[in-house]
Amino acid sequence: MRRRDFLRLSLLAAAGTAAPLRARALGEPDVIVIGAGIAGLAAARELQARGQKVLVLEARTRLGGRIWTDRSLGAPVDLGAAWIHGTRHNPVAELAETYAAKTSETDFDSVALYDVDGSRVAADRVREIGEGFDALVERAVDGADDLPGDVSAGEALRRAVRGELDPWEARALGWAQAGLAASAAEDLERLSLAGLESGKDLGGKQVLFPGGYQRIIRGLAEGLDVQLNNPVRRIVVRAQSLRVETWRSSFQTQNVIVTVPLGVLKAEEGIEFDPALPAHKRDAIERLGVGVLDKVALRFAFPFWPEEAHFLGWMSENAGAWPHFLNLKRYGPDPILVGFAAGDFARGMEARSDEDVESEVLAALRAMFGSAVSAPSGMIVTRWGEDRWARGAYSHIPLGAEAGDRDVLAEPLFGGRVRFAGEATHRDHAATVHGAYLSGLREAAALVSGA
Repeated sequence: MRRRDFLRLSLLAAAGTAAPLRARALGEPDVIVIGAGIAGLAAARELQARGQKVLVLEARTRLGGRIWTDRSLGAPVDLGAAWIHGTRHNPVAELAETYAAKTSETDFDSVALYDVDGSRVAADRVREIGEGFDALVERAVDGADDLPGDVSAGEALRRAVRGELDPWEARALGWAQAGLAASAAEDLERLSLAGLESGKDLGGKQVLFPGGYQRIIRGLAEGLDVQLNNPVRRIVVRAQSLRVETWRSSFQTQNVIVTVPLGVLKAEEGIEFDPALPAHKRDAIERLGVGVLDKVALRFAFPFWPEEAHFLGWMSENAGAWPHFLNLKRYGPDPILVGFAAGDFARGMEARSDEDVESEVLAALRAMFGSAVSAPSGMIVTRWGEDRWARGAYSHIPLGAEAGDRDVLAEPLFGGRVRFAGEATHRDHAATVHGAYLSGLREAAALVSGA
């Protein structure tokens, strides 16, 4: 590269407004959006509505990214994102109305909980576990200021425990902690306590989609130019050009919005940037964490569990081993249970065969319900950690990171010509579908306005 081009490119990287480019060639998109998850589709739809010519490039053979509705069990099962977390002023709740996607409320306190010996825990004791754990978390947060430096959520909770726990109390605490780990998709020892408290709650109901989240994805994608099965391998930025190279083709454009998951940005075999991302951006990507939350969906001939409960819970000696099952029979006619695995337990599960996983899950269910548990007629196992185009479930703030790293991840580069969206870039609503959606709208509006 000639010296004057290098200097111009350096200035573009530091500039806060879009630099003028050559006139767009006939048929060339104004903007290429990388990724057809909800962040990418939101950005593309908003840009198209504002008169931009947009091309969406998606590595997978399907739309949606980490939103994935599977129907192989004879009923829709969301294997990735499943809920709208807080319907109050939530844009995804508005999308559900727009695209006539039926929702049903989930009561996360409705749990049929079983102890290690299969005895059902009384409802009042389940309530006491929840209230006691909430108080423990509050003590842990209040006491964090007295601890030196950053502290993990696991360490803070241990310090907040008062007195010795008997075996039942230890199992109850382990089960409650497993719920928190599942919500973060990571072991509590890896989570920064400060980061755990950094998001915002929209309020309102928690709802899922009996017919599947995919209806919203299809609605957002309608009318957009989306190329599936065309993974991007390289983004080349020069003073007077911007090129996106895939494994099959190459495109010239004016602007790029990168919406791939944080796990893909972390991966060595992920997208190459030429020039390389600046050090502060690479450091933020490295510091932020990506957790793993997997699901095992099983269809049975008939329900052998309490059909009124929204969840089934198991207080085993190994707190991370199948502590929670979502009861889809509560939302429709199909006898389907969805088990959850998080953090290191999920990572270990991904290395085992489907047959071994089925045996593990059935052993847990039989510990709860005995011989009433029959073999399933069908099963699906997710492996989001091994998924090449996800590399995990969603982002979190581990020890050594801070909420400001999300802002750094979201910063545009090269004079605003390369932008970043996705749940990991949203400081207030990371790890949510609405956070991802809002980030796509944010980058589309900023690109058009030149901000």
